[in-house]
Amino acid sequence: MNLSHTRKRCLLVIGLILVPCIVVNYISAPDTREEQILQNGIAELQVKLENLHSKYISSQEEIQMLTYQLIQLTEGAHQLMPDVQMFVNNSGSNVTNVKLPSVYNFLPHLLNDINSLKPSYVKSKGRTGVSMVLGIPTVKREVQSYLLATLKNLLERMSQKETDDTLIVVLIAEKRCKIAKAELWIHYKPSLFQHVGTHSSLKGKVQKLKDKQFGKISLFYSHYNPEAVIETQIKAYKQFTLKRAYKGDSFFWGLLPQPGDHLRFKFMKPIYIKRYLFRSGNAEHPSDKFYNTTVEVLPYLSNSVDRNHNNVTEDGYFIVGKFDSLGIARGTVDRKLGKISILRLTVHSESDNWAILSEVSFEPYT
Repeated sequence: MNLSHTRKRCLLVIGLILVPCIVVNYISAPDTREEQILQNGIAELQVKLENLHSKYISSQEEIQMLTYQLIQLTEGAHQLMPDVQMFVNNSGSNVTNVKLPSVYNFLPHLLNDINSLKPSYVKSKGRTGVSMVLGIPTVKREVQSYLLATLKNLLERMSQKETDDTLIVVLIAEKRCKIAKAELWIHYKPSLFQHVGTHSSLKGKVQKLKDKQFGKISLFYSHYNPEAVIETQIKAYKQFTLKRAYKGDSFFWGLLPQPGDHLRFKFMKPIYIKRYLFRSGNAEHPSDKFYNTTVEVLPYLSNSVDRNHNNVTEDGYFIVGKFDSLGIARGTVDRKLGKISILRLTVHSESDNWAILSEVSFEPYT
């Protein structure tokens, strides 16, 4: 009797413990129905968003096409281009409900700028309606160009019929690759961070990650300056010419400047100069600076500029600045002077040292 009573008590205790646990577990079990409904709603919204985006792209494409047609009609209202005339003639007869994809569906960023794919310079005879289009990209090469040889080889191997039915498009790509890459890739000199050691934690792996410029002091600073013809009477030491300094390839190192010597920068196209900067000397030769040297400009329309000014030289140059005691000349050019055709540095006294020009920078108005 005692054993049976004890067993009943144990079963009762176990039941009292298990029943609440089962109830609590059932109540607290996650209900995924609302989550499933929410996911279905998000999926439907995503489909609707993609549909609206495709309609937006389609409408933008139609706007671009209408804009192009309007420009063509405005430029030559009396003589329509053959393609536009064909489009106008067939627009009523070739009505279709099928919308074919265009370049804007695959490259939608082109909608932001109507001239995204327009080359800076185009020379063409206007040939249209050909069966074959050949594209030949090329870039500027200092030593040898393969463009003419490639074109000659193509034309010589084509029959007259193929030549009449083929259009060759030559793309001269951006030649200032360093500038284009610099807009996308950030460079810091000297490096902001530097790896210490060459042996990796991985067995047998050697990491030669040390920056070549790390630990070195920069002797010059490069900038992209407007195209100009560079002249000077100061003789350059070895390869340290003024032309290379202007391009940012090195610094200019001149031998003993004399009074009356000039460093002349004649711009290929006159520009409005917003700021200029000349830095002389460098870390290895800090005393090789320009002393008692002025910065002078010659306006492109010099006859229209008021010359009743104290800072005008005998040959018509306007003095806009000079080198300070640190060997630096920086400043602005009054916009009233107009476009500047020539900027020059004029030495007014003899120097006991050679002269280094480690930085040349012109910032034009945009």
